[in-house]
Amino acid sequence: MKLLNLILFAVGLVFSLPVLSAGETPPFKVVSGCQASDYVFAESPAAIEISGFKFIPKCLKVKAGATVTLSANLSHPSQGIQSSDGPENPFFHPSGEVTSDVTVVLEKLGIFGYFCVNHGSSSGAGMAGAVLVE
Repeated sequence: MKLLNLILFAVGLVFSLPVLSAGETPPFKVVSGCQASDYVFAESPAAIEISGFKFIPKCLKVKAGATVTLSANLSHPSQGIQSSDGPENPFFHPSGEVTSDVTVVLEKLGIFGYFCVNHGSSSGAGMAGAVLVE
């Protein structure tokens, strides 16, 4: 009987999770210091350039299916912030930092953070930014 109650409890949890309708976005969260009002919309293909010790734009918004290039070089190696509760971050490289431009097609909705390994951090301090895909 305990097993049956546990199964019914677990099934109840599954059905109590919020379900998003088509076109509905998940609750907003701050990534790499980017607030909802900070995002700059760009058409595809979009580019995030390095200017001094900043990524320009820091907070980029694109539509799903957009191609985005994140600049990186030996002085400013990049790394994506590993996602813990959403789609896998296409800018994250398990083998380590990247020292050349990375171009990705962003199919999944979400917010994908990145940072300069030498001048930023995964917390969003310093040279860091995010891409919001809607």
